[in-house]
Amino acid sequence: MNIFKFLLHLVRNNIALKIIAVVLAVILWSYVMADTNIQRSKTVDSVPLKIENMQELRNKGLTISEDLSRIAENVSVQLSVMQRDLKLVNSGNVTASVDLARINGKGEIDLKLTGTTKYGTILGITPASVKITVDDYVKKTIPVECIKTGVANAAYFVGEPQISPNVLEITGARIDVEKAASAVCTVDQSILTESVNQSFNVTLLDANKQPLTSSAYFDNLPSVIVKIEVLPKKTVSINAMASVSNTAKIKEGYEITGVTAEPTQIQIAGRESVLKSINEVFLESIDVSGASENIAVNVKPKSIDGVRFINGSDIKVQITIAQKQVKKNLQGVRLSYINKPSGLKVTLNPVHIDVLLEGGAVDMDMLYGYDIIAYVDLKGLGKGAYTLPVIIDKTDSGLKVTSSVDKVKVTLK
Repeated sequence: MNIFKFLLHLVRNNIALKIIAVVLAVILWSYVMADTNIQRSKTVDSVPLKIENMQELRNKGLTISEDLSRIAENVSVQLSVMQRDLKLVNSGNVTASVDLARINGKGEIDLKLTGTTKYGTILGITPASVKITVDDYVKKTIPVECIKTGVANAAYFVGEPQISPNVLEITGARIDVEKAASAVCTVDQSILTESVNQSFNVTLLDANKQPLTSSAYFDNLPSVIVKIEVLPKKTVSINAMASVSNTAKIKEGYEITGVTAEPTQIQIAGRESVLKSINEVFLESIDVSGASENIAVNVKPKSIDGVRFINGSDIKVQITIAQKQVKKNLQGVRLSYINKPSGLKVTLNPVHIDVLLEGGAVDMDMLYGYDIIAYVDLKGLGKGAYTLPVIIDKTDSGLKVTSSVDKVKVTLK
């Protein structure tokens, strides 16, 4: 007892011994930490979940309706690792897996998670198991649509998407596959300045056009090839008159008095080098042989190599056809009178006048000399001298008639 008290007294009162004790403790701890054979524990988070024997399950006509990587996306593996390997352990060399080989029927099943590690040994896995739903493995063919979004650049023509393939075969659990009604991909046309020919991923839609989670379908969805023609565009006038043919063969006595097109302009699209030389567009030929009435037709633009017509495959053309306007001077038309008073003699001065006829050539040709009557009306007059207006009866010929004199002198005796 006295020896113990003596040693305790030395330690409490000797600073040098205290320092030596601390140094020895540090050396001893460093030795322990440097010993590579010491086992240490480590937890690795976010370990990827590996699904084993999926194809074997599908060969049985079965599959799972969940995405296990989502069900167990936060798998953690607890390890016992040598001190020297501690820094080498990560989620790249530690795995967790679930084996589907023993599944033989549909329904909910609990499956235990197992793991592997390149370093150390596995002490435990969290979660220890996952619950999955097994269903029939089925296939279904659905249509694919490509939708243009945004507003196209005003300087460019953006054609309709051409999709290949236009149907997709999807596979997976029946409960999931039966929800899918169609697939869609989208293209933002507002950014397009050149033609498109590339692959696009698709989104599955249900019958109400609502998106489905494609990860529920374990086979990767194939992409589709979308082709969209994108070309510079230009607005040019329509030359409708130049498209009228056989104008010389129009019915005799008739002529074309006007040709109009609706619309008067059309948008065209093509390569810049092609558009540069085009200022107007012609239409397919309109034959007016033998025509004597107005013509209204829908005509297509005349095709131009390398050019696409945008706003109008049918142009409304109105051709106005009328009689040629001619003049004819009838000389020496004899004046007559009506309503002559009984017992009086009538003297006219002049007796003959000239009559100018203006109107359609066909109406003129159908007019006979006796169809034009010039006269004065003596109704209610007695003896005396009068200046009376000349009346021209043109018998509804449709012609404009002008007399060389407006009034004549009339004497009644």
